[in-house]
Amino acid sequence: MLRAIAAAPTRTDPFDHAYVENVFPEAFYAELEAVFPAPGNATAAVMTRTADRWAEREGYSDRRLTIDTAALPAEQLGALPPPIRQAHRVMTHPTLAQYLIQHFASALTPVLHALLTRAGAADGAGGLDVRRSCEMIYDATGFELRPHTDGNKKLVTALIYIAGADAPETLGTHLYGIKPDVEVPAAVLKGGAYLDWDDAIDHGAVPYRRNCMLMFPRTPRSLHGVPVVEGEYPRRLIQASFLHGGIVREVPTAGPA
Repeated sequence: MLRAIAAAPTRTDPFDHAYVENVFPEAFYAELEAVFPAPGNATAAVMTRTADRWAEREGYSDRRLTIDTAALPAEQLGALPPPIRQAHRVMTHPTLAQYLIQHFASALTPVLHALLTRAGAADGAGGLDVRRSCEMIYDATGFELRPHTDGNKKLVTALIYIAGADAPETLGTHLYGIKPDVEVPAAVLKGGAYLDWDDAIDHGAVPYRRNCMLMFPRTPRSLHGVPVVEGEYPRRLIQASFLHGGIVREVPTAGPA
């Protein structure tokens, strides 16, 4: 996976992002696709509606079902099909987190400096604690997600598309800019509110293709979203999120257990 990421060019329009093909080995991807969470299959019991967890975010669609594997108790995680557990291990590995943050270092440097300064650690007296989240997502017909930049704790997002062979490529995440002369509320730039559809310039969808990944750093410009999902095909994807969890004053020297 790291080789595929390294080979993918970073694009800057409308904000820094990269599109990675052939993320997983083909045989593993086929196994993962066959057991990916969906209503009615073996994983349905642990799927939750994202809208229930984000009740404070007004207008969040109730058409998204998800399994947050990083938040599951060990017993429930262990009961998931092996390909899902393996995808969880890969997407929450500290090496991947460090690699993606370094990959987007130029865009993240101002963000990281501000975080460290606020915590009093800009002098190198401490390091950033990076939290890792992994969600297996099923967006049903009718799902939509207005343009937003993600919360200001987010550092990098990686979206791996688990697309069926006939799924339309337009189901991919759309990237947005802001129309000229629009005065954008600060809450939108900080990730606390959505941008109105009428104020957004749609730069189109990143192609929704099997075993491909969109990744981008969180900045005040990283506006992305999903127009209403129409038709018979659900949107299936893995979302890995890497977030700052505070400052580590004493950085451990030992490797992972």
